[in-house]
Amino acid sequence: MKKIRLLSAIAIILCFIYLIFDYQLSFYGKNDLNIFSPLPMNISPKYQPEFNGGFVLEDEFGFYLISKGQNRYKNSNMELDVKDIVKYGYNDKIIIAQIIDKNNKLFFIKLSPNPKTDNISANILSEDEKISDNLDWISLKDSTKLKTKELLRNYLFFAIIIIGLFAFLKMLIFLYKSTKFKR
Repeated sequence: MKKIRLLSAIAIILCFIYLIFDYQLSFYGKNDLNIFSPLPMNISPKYQPEFNGGFVLEDEFGFYLISKGQNRYKNSNMELDVKDIVKYGYNDKIIIAQIIDKNNKLFFIKLSPNPKTDNISANILSEDEKISDNLDWISLKDSTKLKTKELLRNYLFFAIIIIGLFAFLKMLIFLYKSTKFKR
């Protein structure tokens, strides 16, 4: 019975560690559990394979706010052909994404709530606009760190399943032995 308790405690601890890794991966859109909403305005990062457009920031209705390809930003009256999304920063009110267009020029796109409507306003920032220093930045180009977290999370999932099955088998054996001797 002590082994079952120990295995159960280990499985619970591993589940908490798994949740921590999954939360961290939610900023890259690579989380397994869709229970985290770390960004303001119900915007969620979403990872897709490169042939489907790669990383996107989408709103709660599934509309892509920042994605690769041709995008027209109505508030800025400018059309950008986004080649890559380098990183994005956020705080409790806004999101700013750094992108590269097809001409390899850097742009910053600011997503903020529109005070007049319930919509999200997307504006291309000019070069002389100061970007807020109090943003938490997520780099989408640090692939080794991301792959390590993803691999560890997957190993944890496998370990939780193995330990859970082993604890379940131990419990079945214990129950079988305890009912066998009562007869």
